Amino acid sequence: MRRGFVLYDGPSAINGARIVVIMTTQTSNQKTGPMPQVWYLVANKEPHTAHKDRDDVAICGGCKHALEDSCYVVLHKAPLSVYRSWLAGKYGTLEEALRWLDYMRPRLVRVGAYGDPMAAPHLLPLLGDKVESHGGRLLGYSHRWKHPTAEAYRRWLMASVDTPADGLRARSKGWRTFRVRTEGEPLAWDEVLCAHEQNRTACNACGECDGESKRPSIVATVHGLRHIVRKFEAWRGGAA
Repeated sequence: MRRGFVLYDGPSAINGARIVVIMTTQTSNQKTGPMPQVWYLVANKEPHTAHKDRDDVAICGGCKHALEDSCYVVLHKAPLSVYRSWLAGKYGTLEEALRWLDYMRPRLVRVGAYGDPMAAPHLLPLLGDKVESHGGRLLGYSHRWKHPTAEAYRRWLMASVDTPADGLRARSKGWRTFRVRTEGEPLAWDEVLCAHEQNRTACNACGECDGESKRPSIVATVHGLRHIVRKFEAWRGGAA
């Protein structure tokens, strides 16, 4: 069985640089649990090098976590493995991916394992319609929710917001939000703490991080490598 598929190889909708979008079918990520996951990668550089050279703007846009080096994703692990498997030609085609989704009928597909889905937004209705036709849903969020073109994709995505004030602005525009907080930072009345943080529920059992709905927005406490947490706390200390 294929371990993944190339969904797209072409210009980024963010800045026009060449990117590749891969859907993997297996994961060892215990937090998410087993589910298909979609990765957005700069095509001509390994992920950690693309980040060092700031070429990851093609897949991350203006995400504060990328700009401030506070992203929890460990680039030399899963993203690098996915990238090298793509270079080695180990992944199938978009057509094979759609047939796989028809056959396997996954309940959930995580469309942002790494990178912003708005780097290739045309894939969202394609994947969404396919997965929803079998009663499934897409999970994901975008830091580009302020961009005028993002509104059309609110059905599938949450707004990834940086501060409580940003969360209020996004929710006033009809978005559900996902926010990373500092330790002990209070929740708004319409936010709830991530289920994994509450009781270790995996994402594939929870399924709350989808787009438009009447459910509360989600907040997670900053986590990851200690130096990443410190960088997040440093820039959040100066943000409202």
